[in-house]
Amino acid sequence: MRAKRVLVIRIGGVGDSLMMLPVLQAIRHHQPGAYIELVGNAEYLSLIEGFPMADKVSSWDQPGLEQLYIPRGRLAPYWRDYFASFDWVLAYTQDPYGILEQNLKENGAGLFFTYPPLPPPQEQRPITEYLLGSLKPLGIHQQLTGSLIPRVYLREEDRHGAEQFLREAGQIMPLEQPTVAVHPGSGSPKKCWPAEHFAELCLKLNERAAIKICLVGGPTDEQALGLLKERLGELSPVVFKELPLRLLAALLSRCALYIGNDSGITHLAAALAIPTIALFGPTDPQVWSPLGRQVYIVQGQAPCRPCSLQERKNCPESICLHSIHPDHVSEIALGALSGLLHSRY
Repeated sequence: MRAKRVLVIRIGGVGDSLMMLPVLQAIRHHQPGAYIELVGNAEYLSLIEGFPMADKVSSWDQPGLEQLYIPRGRLAPYWRDYFASFDWVLAYTQDPYGILEQNLKENGAGLFFTYPPLPPPQEQRPITEYLLGSLKPLGIHQQLTGSLIPRVYLREEDRHGAEQFLREAGQIMPLEQPTVAVHPGSGSPKKCWPAEHFAELCLKLNERAAIKICLVGGPTDEQALGLLKERLGELSPVVFKELPLRLLAALLSRCALYIGNDSGITHLAAALAIPTIALFGPTDPQVWSPLGRQVYIVQGQAPCRPCSLQERKNCPESICLHSIHPDHVSEIALGALSGLLHSRY
């Protein structure tokens, strides 16, 4: 089954977008001459610009596309021609009533199918492996291998932009001192290790090694960042808050280690091939762990984990996350840093 033009639709968060990269690689491997376009959240897909397996990334948030979600929606001629130009249209989205599928087929899309972007609860295999399984009806039987680990590629202009940002912001990331990036947030507060634990961890690391702490946060991380800045005041941590993703990626690439919760930014760190410590509480690392040779999983202990989204919402204590002790994470971090520290001191 051959295709000249392939459209892949995935509307999701940072981690969701990065997890699609092996799917694009598999399609490219089996359709080497095809034009492949990925459509989704424009800001998140900016991370994929320069990725050799996609010819173009585009935003799904465009006028007229809302018609696809209306029964017998009427697309403008431009959009009808656009979708009709693709031999394959693969939509990784929930479409329980088949409205999206019906509209795309009626508007000229070639071979089209939707695939649930999230695995069923009983699945216990990496999300990337689950997504690769979606390609079997197309004759693509691709196993998850080391060559399919998601990777983010930085351009020279990204690195220059990071240097310029540091100069203009008056922030210092000394090359002679390893920088440890710490991101206390996540898409859900129920997946977040307590900020107090992050603060204790940073203080312990500073006692044992001469490191620089970098705090990373988004708009929902204000409280956690505030506590960390207060507790770590004497360490003068670098703070990166609400930055464009490509700039954040370039800044993270300068770090010797990243520590964070189960989040999209943790997947980004792993995709940059930074040694990454991922802290898991209620979610299942067998499914959601970032992939990479230098990814260290720290898993909380509780008889009720992993749990469903509804159980997570109703959980009053998050004992799985509280069971992760800063001393344990500190030892793993020092082990990950050991080669670098020994080479510099």
